[in-house]
Amino acid sequence: MKVQQLKDVKEKETKIEKQLDAQRNKVSELKTQIATKETEKEHLLAEIDRLTEEITDMQDRKAFWDTLGACLSWIDHLFIGLVDSIETHFLARMHQQFDPRFRKWFNFLIDEEGLNARVDRKFTPVILQEGYEAPYTTLSGGERASVALAYRLALNTVINTQIENIRTKDVIILDEPTDGFSDQQLDKVRDIIHRIDIPQIIIVSHERKVKDYVDKTIEIQKEEGVSRQVS
Repeated sequence: MKVQQLKDVKEKETKIEKQLDAQRNKVSELKTQIATKETEKEHLLAEIDRLTEEITDMQDRKAFWDTLGACLSWIDHLFIGLVDSIETHFLARMHQQFDPRFRKWFNFLIDEEGLNARVDRKFTPVILQEGYEAPYTTLSGGERASVALAYRLALNTVINTQIENIRTKDVIILDEPTDGFSDQQLDKVRDIIHRIDIPQIIIVSHERKVKDYVDKTIEIQKEEGVSRQVS
């Protein structure tokens, strides 16, 4: 009887051991699964952090582009229009000052009935013959030089008026202003020198007569492609 009982106990012990082994295996599998899930969890949390940063960055970029878009819209619809308006008013004011001065000098240089000149809104000289616009090419060399000189004198006056601290206010350089001028027009250059209120006037000219109108003469000769001062 005792032997049988011991045998039964052994069988139960063996059975229990097998059950324990099975449970241990399950526990081990569960631990492995838990470790895997923990690793997956860490990866997911890291991915969530990355996506959160990406979303925040995208939101910041969107806010930046929204602000930039609003600024560009303001520039397109308001600022550019404002600048255009300021430019239009400024140029209109400049034209009001420039055109009469240009006409004055042109009429002083060209004493020819029926021939006049003005500047349009784009500051382009417009030639008028007997009240009708005429091509610039119809003018003689002296008349073209008169247009250029009148333009230069008017421009100099307007610039000096608008820019108080300009460093060239006391000097004007006229490069070949008398090309094609008649003797009568050359004499008018002398009158212009006395009329314009500029301390120093530098004239570059091939006209010998101009020497009689100035205080100091510097003569330059060109020999073999080299310019030299001779007086």
